[in-house]
Parts: sequence; structure tokens; C-alpha cells
Amino acid sequence: MLGATRYANLMIDTADRLASARTPEQAWYSAAEICRTIGAQALNAGAVMRDSREFVWARSSMARSWLREYEEAALYRVDPFRAAAVTGKVTRHVSVEDQFPGQDEPRLRQLRSLGLAHNYRHVVSHLYRQGATEQVVVLICEQDPASLFGPGTLRAYSAISAMISQAIRPPGLGDAEDRFFGLAWPTLTSEERAALSYCGVGMAPDQIAERLVVPQEDASSVLWRACRKLRVDSVPQAVAIAMARGALDL
Repeated sequence: MLGATRYANLMIDTADRLASARTPEQAWYSAAEICRTIGAQALNAGAVMRDSREFVWARSSMARSWLREYEEAALYRVDPFRAAAVTGKVTRHVSVEDQFPGQDEPRLRQLRSLGLAHNYRHVVSHLYRQGATEQVVVLICEQDPASLFGPGTLRAYSAISAMISQAIRPPGLGDAEDRFFGLAWPTLTSEERAALSYCGVGMAPDQIAERLVVPQEDASSVLWRACRKLRVDSVPQAVAIAMARGALDL
């Protein structure tokens, strides 16, 4: 059982470990380690734009072999957990064995088998609104959480997930890790990031051109190139997405 004293100590320890992180990378690895100490096999986290319902970033501590097969087989196209995050309708606790009973879709059967082969049997999800995004924090366990510490486990997972959501940050410029879960995030050039940053602080086109030391029409081309990369129709949308991903210095 997760008694009051043990629960309080767990919260204090979690807060201390997250607060001691000095960089976004340290915060992420601290969060993943905290999850392991409370019985979770892996941690996933990401953010979805509240208006467009598009993923803007994702991170995972799941096994590389799981992630590789997931990507190669394009299992993100049928993944109900990913779909739930996009729609904002996550279920707090789901058993993987019960999630795909008798499915005829081959990739759903593959997704189920892949999870069970890695002992990813239970998925505990929480969703939090943060500005223009909804952030999802997912703990993945081998055992039913209630069997780990008793009835108070899900309450502890909820509190820890909330603390993690406040501590972790978008990956910024990122690397291949951002391509997990079917995310093919394009890399913005330094010029594109600078132009979007200037827009984000309210600069006019002529001011942006002056800062970039290019003609105004070239500055406009830089902004629209960034829009095309981010698959949006306007510069404000591009600024919002790049900000949500932590790619801009404002």
C-alpha cells in the first residue's frame, strides 16, 4: 500500500530531483529515471497544438528496438494511443492486452504483439493544457499499477505526471528522436529561426529584413519557406508551432 508518509516522501523526492536538473536534457533523464523508480518501464511525452491538433514534439524512453519496429512498420498510423493524444481524449489507464482484442487489422495485431514482447502491458496517460498546446505524459508499465503499491498508485502517478509536465521542456532544435511516433519534423535554418523569432516579438517586415541584412522580399521568402516546412498557411501559425517546440529564442 502507498501510505500517506510514503506518498509524501515520493512527492518530495520527485520535486527535488526535477528541480536539480539544470538543462532540458537533465530534466528529461531525471523524469525517465523517476518513472523507473515507481515501477514504470518507460516514459513518453509530447505536445499537440490545441487549434490544429498537430503534434509539435515528442520524446520517448522506450526501447530502441520497439521504436525502430514501430517506425519501420508505420504503426503510428493505427496506434490508438497516439490518436487519443491528437484528439485530446486519452484514457487514464489502459491494458494493452485488452486494447486490441481480436483485431483484424494486421498492424494493430503487430502493435499489440510488439508491446507485449517488450513487457509494455499497461499505459497510464495524463493530459495537461499549457498555453497553445496540450501536453501528454504517458507512463508505460509491465504490471498493473494497482498491483505495485495498491489503490494509491494511480493517484501517485497522476501527481508525478503533473510534476513532470511542468519540468520537461520541448526538445528545441532536436535530433532524430523527434521523428518517433511518425513525426517527420523539418529542420529550420538559423535564418528561418531568426526571422520567426523577430516576428514573434512583433517586428515589421522591413525591420526583419534589416536584422537579417537582406532585401525585404528576401526576408518574406525566408518566412514563407519556414511556413512551408512547418506545413502551415500563415507566419503567425509558424511562429506558434516553432515556439511550442522550443525552437525559437524569444
